[in-house]
Amino acid sequence: MNIDLGRYSARYSAIVLVIICVLGLLPQPSPAAQQLAGSLSYQPSLFFIENVGQFAPGARFQGWGGTGALWLAQDALWLTLVEDSSFMPSIQPDAQLEAEPRRAVNLKLSFIGANPHPGIEPSHRLETRLSYFTGNDPASWRADVPVWGSVRYTNLYPGVDLVVGAAPGQSHPWQLEAHDGANLSNVQLRVEGAEELAIENNHLRLLTAAGQFTLPLLSIESAAQPQTSVRHVGEQVFDISSPFVAAPPADPAKLERQTGQADASFILAYATYLGGSFYERGRDMAVDSAGNVYLVGSTQSPDFPTTPGVPGEFYYGGDYDAFVAKLNNSGSALEFATFLGGVGDDWGNDYGYGVAADAGGKVYVTGWTDSRAFPVTSGAYDTTYNGGYYDSFAAKLNATGAALLYATYLGGVDQEKGGDIEADSAGNAYLTGWTASPDFPSVAADSNFDTFQGGESDVFVAKLNSAGSALEYALFVGGSDLEIGTRLAVDAGGYAYLTGWTESSDFPWRLAIDATLDGDTDAFVACVRSSGSNLFYSTYLGGSNDEIGWSIALDGARNAYIVGATNSTDFPVTAGAFDNSFNGGNVDAFVAKLSASTLHYATYLGGAGDEQGYGIAVDGAGNAYVTGDLGKDVITRLDPTGSTVDYRFTLDSFENNVGDGIAVDAQGAAYVLAYASYQTLPTTPGAFDATPNHIWLAKAAAPALITGQVTDGNGLPLSGIHIAAGSLYSATTNASGQYTLTVPGGKHTFAPTAPGYFWSPASRSAAVPPAATGQDFAGKSIAKEVTPGGNRAVDYGSALTYTVRLVAPQDKTVLLYDPVPSYTTFISGSVSAPPGVGYDAASNAISGTITLTLNLPLTVTFQARVEVTGTADWAPRIVNRACAHPPGSGLSACEWSDETINYTYVWPIYLPLVMR
Repeated sequence: MNIDLGRYSARYSAIVLVIICVLGLLPQPSPAAQQLAGSLSYQPSLFFIENVGQFAPGARFQGWGGTGALWLAQDALWLTLVEDSSFMPSIQPDAQLEAEPRRAVNLKLSFIGANPHPGIEPSHRLETRLSYFTGNDPASWRADVPVWGSVRYTNLYPGVDLVVGAAPGQSHPWQLEAHDGANLSNVQLRVEGAEELAIENNHLRLLTAAGQFTLPLLSIESAAQPQTSVRHVGEQVFDISSPFVAAPPADPAKLERQTGQADASFILAYATYLGGSFYERGRDMAVDSAGNVYLVGSTQSPDFPTTPGVPGEFYYGGDYDAFVAKLNNSGSALEFATFLGGVGDDWGNDYGYGVAADAGGKVYVTGWTDSRAFPVTSGAYDTTYNGGYYDSFAAKLNATGAALLYATYLGGVDQEKGGDIEADSAGNAYLTGWTASPDFPSVAADSNFDTFQGGESDVFVAKLNSAGSALEYALFVGGSDLEIGTRLAVDAGGYAYLTGWTESSDFPWRLAIDATLDGDTDAFVACVRSSGSNLFYSTYLGGSNDEIGWSIALDGARNAYIVGATNSTDFPVTAGAFDNSFNGGNVDAFVAKLSASTLHYATYLGGAGDEQGYGIAVDGAGNAYVTGDLGKDVITRLDPTGSTVDYRFTLDSFENNVGDGIAVDAQGAAYVLAYASYQTLPTTPGAFDATPNHIWLAKAAAPALITGQVTDGNGLPLSGIHIAAGSLYSATTNASGQYTLTVPGGKHTFAPTAPGYFWSPASRSAAVPPAATGQDFAGKSIAKEVTPGGNRAVDYGSALTYTVRLVAPQDKTVLLYDPVPSYTTFISGSVSAPPGVGYDAASNAISGTITLTLNLPLTVTFQARVEVTGTADWAPRIVNRACAHPPGSGLSACEWSDETINYTYVWPIYLPLVMR
C-alpha cells in the first residue's frame, strides 16, 4: 500500500520539549488569530480532581487541563514535565501501539519554614462529573469524583494562604493572599529537580532533564514590588526568596482569549481545547439533539511522582486509558469525563475509537484493549481476555457517565480492533472493526459469512443486545487477503453500512458498482441486512492505485456518503463532479455518494499537497460536510449533487492539523473534532479550555441575521452604537440607526453597549434562523422605577418609593418634571435630589434644573402614600412616568421615561372611602 497512513503513526522527527506549565503560560496566538477582550464568566481551563482513592495516596488533588502534570500534596506541589513527541498510534494491523519512551522530570515545589500541616480547602465546586472505571474489580471504581476550580492552602505561613487555580475574577494561576499583619518576608519557595534556575520577566526559567521550562512567580495584591532572589543550595535544589510579584486585582473584563477568523460562509460558534496533562487523541464524536457533544479517545495518565529530578525514561501507569467525555451545547463546560482501562500491574493499552449516544443520553463506546483487567461487568457477553495483541471492547454508560451499564470484551485468539459503534432506538449497539482471529465469535445465518475468510484480517460487524449480554448477530466481511473496517452507519431500519479498505481480489461483492480490485488496495462499501444474515450490497471503490475509505454517513434516503484517500489518477469520478482531476502530491481526498448499484457522484477533493478526508456528515438537505487533512479547510461542504463546494470554514492555523471527526445538527451547524498537532488553533471567549492541547473541538454554523434599529428617547436614530451578542459577535448602527448582527444559528442574547443611555429594553433574545427582524432598542436619558415594582399590588396607606435616574452621552442641562401620581399623596420631606430639585405643591410634581455630566448618572428619589379616594374604580392603577426636556422648552419637548405601574388592593372595608 502506497498511501501514507500518517494520520495515526508518528511522523515527527523533532522532539518538542514541553515549555508550558499547567500553572502558566499560554502560547502566543497564531497570525490568523485575533485577541478579543470581553467580560468572561468563570470557566477554568485548569481544574482540580479530588483524590478519593483513584490516585496514589500521597496526592490530595490532581490538576487537569494543562500540558504537564500537577499534583497537590500536603507538603508540596509536584510538577511532572515530559517531552512531547506528538506520538500517534497506528491503525495498521502490523503496527504495535507502543509509545516511544519519553524523557521526563519531576519538580518538587515546597515552602521553606512553612506550616507542615496547612489546611487544604477546595473551592468553587464544578458541575463536571468525573468517573474512573479502571480495573476489573468494581470495588476500586470511583464514580462522580469531586472536581474543583481552585484549592487553598490555609495558614501556609501565619496570616498567609496559597491559592492554586484561578478563582472568579482572577487570571493568575497561583496567588498568595496575605491577611492584616502578615509578614511576607518569611515566604521562600524551594524548587527541587531543576539543573539550572534563573529569574526572567517575573518568571522562573528552569533547565531540566526534559528541557527548558518557565513558571510564573506567585501573584500577590500589593502596591510594593518585592525583591526576588535565587540561591543555589545543593544539587538540583534552589531557594527563592520573595517568590512573588505584586499585581493589582484582576479585572475580568480585561481577560482575553484567542479567537479565529473564518470564511464568511461559516461562523465560529465556539472552539475549545480538551485535554489533560500529557498526550491525548480524540478519535470520534457524536452530537445529540440538544447540541451536546460526546467525544471518545485515549489519554495517558502519569503516576504520582516520588523523587524530584529523576531524568529517566518516562512510562505511564496503565499506558493509555480510553476516555469518553461530554461537553455542553455552548462548549463552555465539561458535563462529564469517564476513564476506562486496566490498572495496577496490568500495564496495558486501552484505546477508545468509536462513540454514540441514544435519545436518552446513554453513551456507547468501542475500541481495543490489551488489558487483562479491563473493567468488564458481571453478566456481560465476554468477561475474559481472549489473547493476541488486542481484543476489541464495547461499553455502555448512563447519561451522566457515572455508571457503567455494561462492558465486554469481543475477540478471539489473535487480535481485534473495534473501529466504530452506533446505537438504535432500542439500545442495541452495532459494531465494526477488524479481526485476525479465526475464532472471532460469529452468529450469522449465511454460511458465506460465518467463517473467517483468511488473509491477515477480516472486517467484522456485530449487533450487541441492549444489556450487552448477547450477540444478536456477528459476521465476517472479507476475502482471502487483508481487510480493515474503519466506520459504520446504521439506518432507521437497522441496516448497517460499512467502509474501510481491502486488498482481497475475492472480496464478497453484491449489486456492486465495481466488482474488481483495481489496485493493490481499494476502498469498499458494504451494507448488512437488519437480520445480520448477509450483505444487501457491497462494492469496491477505487482506481488503479490505492484507496482507503475512512468514514461513512447516511442521508434520509439511505444513500451512503464515503470520504477517504486515493492516489489513483483514474479514480472513478463522475460527470459534473466538483473536481475530476488528481491534484498532485502523493494523495488526494475523495468524496462519493452511492446506493445499491448506483454511484450518484464521486469527486476528488484536494490541492497541490497531500490531502485525506477522515470524517463526513450529511445534513437533511443532502449536503456533505467533510473534514480531515485538507490544508487550511476545517470543513468543506459539498452540495447534494457533488458538483459544488458551496461552503468552507477555513483557518490559516488549521494547516498541519487534522480533523478526525465531524457531525452536523438539525440546524446545519457542524461540529469538528481535531488533532491539534501544532497546538496553534483558536479558542473563543468562554470556552471550556483555552490551554493548548492535542484535542480541539469547534462548532461552526452558517450565518444568521438579527436586525433592528436604535433610536433615542425622542425616536431619532442613533448612529455608531455597538450591539453585541456575547464577546464574539457585534455590529454598529449606521446613520439611520439600523444594525445587522451576523451570528450562528441558535438562541442569542444581545444588547447595546454604548454608555450614556438607559436602554429599553435592556437586552433582547432571539432564536435564529430564520432571520430575527425588528429587534429595536431605545436609548433614553431618563429612567423611572418604583418599589415595590413589577406591576405589584399595594395596600391602601402604604408608601411607594419612586426613583428617577438621568444620564447623558455628553454634558448637558435638563429640566426634570415628575408628577406625583394619581391616588397617592406626596410624603413631605422625602425628596433626595441634587440642589435645585424638589417638590412643587402648586403643580404637585417633583421638578428642577439638573446638569448632567458625561456618562455620570444622577438620581432623584421621593415617596408617595397610597390614598385611594374619590373614585368608584374597584382597584385603580397607579401609573407614573417622568420627563426631561431642554431649558426654555415646554412639556411638548419632553423625553419621557417608561411607565411604572402599581395596582391597589381595595377591600370592602374601604368601600365607604371609595364611594364618597
